[in-house]
Amino acid sequence: MVRLDRLPAELGAVRSLLALYSLENGAGCEGKDESGLVRCKLTAALGLGVNCSTDHINLVRQSFDSIPKLSPRWNERDASTDSPGALENLCYRQPDTASWQNVWEIIRVGTYGEIVKVDAILAWGSQYGHGRIRYEHTYKLAQGRVQVLSGKEIELSRSSKGAF
Repeated sequence: MVRLDRLPAELGAVRSLLALYSLENGAGCEGKDESGLVRCKLTAALGLGVNCSTDHINLVRQSFDSIPKLSPRWNERDASTDSPGALENLCYRQPDTASWQNVWEIIRVGTYGEIVKVDAILAWGSQYGHGRIRYEHTYKLAQGRVQVLSGKEIELSRSSKGAF
């Protein structure tokens, strides 16, 4: 369920922030469109159409000074999020299935003037195992840009069947 009605009336940079979260992991993703991109509830609620669309990627790229890595898929990658094609490679293109998911269970957003705190829990699962990770990040929003102030990841559970 997506509840954007609880956010400030002027989403502005908060929209960009949520676009980042939907870009890196699923959020109610079902099926693919004719171009092969995944339809996800959060991306649609933000007015960005399908996940990983050009509009979606451009919004994230234009809004962040430095893009945080919010996906366990980055653990085995040594690429910068700023390198060419990094966002396209990072983008979540998998509809929710029984065998593979990276799904935001919850994303809570608290706004305090230009400071935004995000508390999110990601559940992931694949043929290699499953787990849950909590992300606690603080951002500063200024002039349409998003700056990461702090962030930590807490592994809540993990069951591995091999390398992820």
